[in-house]
Amino acid sequence: MGWNWVGILLWIVAICFFVWIIHFIRVKQLMLIISTHKSFDKRLFVKYVGLLILSFLFIGVMSWLSFFRPVDMTNQTDVDITTKYNRLELKQVKDGYYYVTAQKSKNGAQPIVSYTYLSEGSETTISSRNGTISRGTDPVNIDASVYPWNKEKLTEFDAQTAHAFSAEMTIKYKKTFLNGLGVRSGHAVGYYTLIRVPSADFIYSKTSK
Repeated sequence: MGWNWVGILLWIVAICFFVWIIHFIRVKQLMLIISTHKSFDKRLFVKYVGLLILSFLFIGVMSWLSFFRPVDMTNQTDVDITTKYNRLELKQVKDGYYYVTAQKSKNGAQPIVSYTYLSEGSETTISSRNGTISRGTDPVNIDASVYPWNKEKLTEFDAQTAHAFSAEMTIKYKKTFLNGLGVRSGHAVGYYTLIRVPSADFIYSKTSK
């Protein structure tokens, strides 16, 4: 859990504080009506507004820390990055051998492409939303370039595998106090897979209905 207990506690306090304010306003208004037969008091109104602003600021800060604080994937003080490298294995499809099967769906305005590849004797299927195929001279294509790859390691593995490998990156929030405030400590930021093939000839494409 890391420091997440701090964020959970603060969320409980923020919600309880807001509920208490609503209860406080209701009680004060009832007392005002009973004692003065009026439903409005300027001093009480100012107090209500001040308490509500304070509560909204509290909840707003917690919401920003939990849901909206941007993540810099290159900031090693904020995230942990692990990358697993595997050699690709050729798979027979009909009369040919391929490293990757790319399947495109006809459904929807933006059809999703899935990639299936074989490594260490098991098949893995990923979506194009969290993966890409690189087949150029550079192991890292434009789509994958936004992620903090170890270029030296990729180049080395590219040479060792004759341009046929997968690099599976996992990015997680570090177990820091700041990440704990947003209940993010130790949680996954995202996953991304770079599939490297020598050329487009090793990609089998098909379309599903």
